[in-house]
Amino acid sequence: MKRKTKGDALPFSLIASEILSRLPSKSDIGRCRCVCKEWNSFLSTPMFNRTHFQSNATINDYKLLQCDSALPVPFRTIALNETIPHDPHAWPYPAVSVVASLDGLVCLASRDYFHATFVLWNPLTRASKTLPSTPGFLYTGDPVGFYYDDSCNDYKLVCLIHSGLYRLGAYVYSHRLDSWREIEFPFASSHDHLLSIWSPATFCGQCVYFTLTYITESDRFGIYEAQSFSCIICFDIKTETFRKIQFPHGLGNDDYYSGSLVVLDGCLHLCVSYQLLKQWELWRMMDGPDDKWVKVAAFSGVEPQRICTASAGNWLAVLDQDDNSFKKLNIDEFTKHYRYFSSPNIEYRCSRVIYVETLVSPNL
Repeated sequence: MKRKTKGDALPFSLIASEILSRLPSKSDIGRCRCVCKEWNSFLSTPMFNRTHFQSNATINDYKLLQCDSALPVPFRTIALNETIPHDPHAWPYPAVSVVASLDGLVCLASRDYFHATFVLWNPLTRASKTLPSTPGFLYTGDPVGFYYDDSCNDYKLVCLIHSGLYRLGAYVYSHRLDSWREIEFPFASSHDHLLSIWSPATFCGQCVYFTLTYITESDRFGIYEAQSFSCIICFDIKTETFRKIQFPHGLGNDDYYSGSLVVLDGCLHLCVSYQLLKQWELWRMMDGPDDKWVKVAAFSGVEPQRICTASAGNWLAVLDQDDNSFKKLNIDEFTKHYRYFSSPNIEYRCSRVIYVETLVSPNL
């Protein structure tokens, strides 16, 4: 019998790319970490964990994390096909808010009058990391975007922080550097608006998107007027710059409508609901520098439904608040059955998030 020599062994690069990344279960990864230090080091990197779950994650790996009370703050993990339990005595604005999720990591935030504290937490492994305090504070519902910058293999947060009564600044947190830094935010300060309502962040391509509805006041010839305006704020993660995208042409600021963002087939879509007119429209943003929109669906004559979605791949988890449960739909089912769409209430944003179970560690 021929004896195997060291030269007959498979190179680790081949094992890593062709075998380890295709292991079907998270438990197999845990066992492989015990082989040697080299394997444990490689299998613990964020790059591997991202590659593994992108190749192997199924719809059943997605769960709902719900915060039910303010003090103490218990979290419950719920399968998306179950009815969501509800605590009628829960305070709608919990002391700890669930603000975002990405790659199996959930971002939690606690607020006081001086600063905000963020925690990255993996609900599956229970590992957590407390981030440095922000240089300012957050109001409930202020925008927070959680994304992965593949150019430097780094998890990052972008958020708008109030560092004074009238000053609104943008800050980016780098997980690799474990620090915050301020970037330019070219739009109006908070004191220029009576009220600003932000949607949860939607990540598509290399950008993070938010819908923004703000109310301004004016006094013309002694007559007081309050007007509302809606737009989309886009944050480019490569250039770390903000720009404003107008809603599709024809949506007047005097119309009573609400818009929500969702990713369908890898493209950013805007769902617009006219609640008084009982109309619904679905628009897709075209590729290119001009931010043009094309209408892909329109319906009328149906009462609006208050629902919110989380998209993953080619399916969406749709929360129907009438029966308090999620439905998993493909894109065709969504466009046929969910004709009216509106942004979720702030308390829903603060108390629940959909995440995928992975082994990504918040401490790397």
